[in-house]
Amino acid sequence: MIHPATARRLNIKAGARLLVESEQAKCPVTVRLSDAVMQGVVEVSPGATDTLDLFATAHGSALRAVRVRLGRA
Repeated sequence: MIHPATARRLNIKAGARLLVESEQAKCPVTVRLSDAVMQGVVEVSPGATDTLDLFATAHGSALRAVRVRLGRA
């Protein structure tokens, strides 16, 4: 999820497919907009199977927040 103002600033539309990439992994996501998310933040649920690796660490634990890059999928 992305705040609508952040999406406008980055020219991202609801329903767009993006590639979310952390130091650990990358995965495609479908954009949903919500003003419940802080501006400048991308919220990705670690509960989804294809997003789990974004939050993994080298020690087998999971991070609650990671810095990510967005790209077109």
